[in-house]
Amino acid sequence: YKVFMAGELHEQKNNFTIQLNLLKYLYWNADVRILIFELPISIENTINEYLMTGDSLTLRKFTYGAPNDYILFFVELYNFNQTLPLGEKITIKTIDIERDFIQFSLSSILKLFVKNNFFPNEIASELSSIEKFSKKRRVPPKKTIQILNNIRKKMLDNKTLYTDSLKNDFRVVFKILANTEIALRNKNNAEYERETVMRNNLIDVLNEFPNKKFFGQFGKIHIPTNCLDVLAQQIIGLSLEQIWNLDELYEVVTKSYCYKNLSKIDFNEIISYLAGEFSSLEDRYIYAKIWKDNNQIGKKGKLGRVIY
Repeated sequence: YKVFMAGELHEQKNNFTIQLNLLKYLYWNADVRILIFELPISIENTINEYLMTGDSLTLRKFTYGAPNDYILFFVELYNFNQTLPLGEKITIKTIDIERDFIQFSLSSILKLFVKNNFFPNEIASELSSIEKFSKKRRVPPKKTIQILNNIRKKMLDNKTLYTDSLKNDFRVVFKILANTEIALRNKNNAEYERETVMRNNLIDVLNEFPNKKFFGQFGKIHIPTNCLDVLAQQIIGLSLEQIWNLDELYEVVTKSYCYKNLSKIDFNEIISYLAGEFSSLEDRYIYAKIWKDNNQIGKKGKLGRVIY
């Protein structure tokens, strides 16, 4: 096999441990040398720089504010790489859109032009705006999209000039521009387009390295936890079937993966809400859905089942 893919479960502390162990196994047993990551393409060079140098400041650039297990993964991967010969070390290829890293993405675009000492006059104003926006806490979406789109159009209109000047970085710059546009254009609803882009980016990576073998966790599973509005609906449904002791009901609810960490305080507040114990709610025409008495609850009224 050329490509090995595994699923990924968020909010599991051992997920990165499993990923690293699988990578090591596939390195020694299947000649895998490239790890594919669901991270923006703009971060790829920074990650690989860290894997070569182990510099803590470089690590901080792409892990700032990240959970400890995420940071530890890259530290352990660097340590593993140190045991491997030159030319046989693990490298990272990233395939995601530029969401959550917009300022970093803009800064990366500038760095690639600087790296190649290429500053075409026709996009001078656009590059100046990108530099300004990369230093802001919030980027103006519409204006930034227009600027990025202008640069992409000019890169295509004068492809020979830009390809000769940016060399191998032409493809990277173009992808960062396009992926940043997607992230800004669909900031709250980008999942479908994001999945399509990642699929295409993955195919590009495989074609770029036809003789390499790859491993990655692709298609992350997102399982919401402690959604109290959903829990309220479930409790109403359960109350239609029988009278519940609250301690038993809490035990049943917390057996679900989605509510395994639900606090007793949150649980009790949902029960109080459903039982109409907040008198101010009646002023807003929100009435009790269940009754509560002596640490027990049950259905209230005759229309509960119909409404549910």
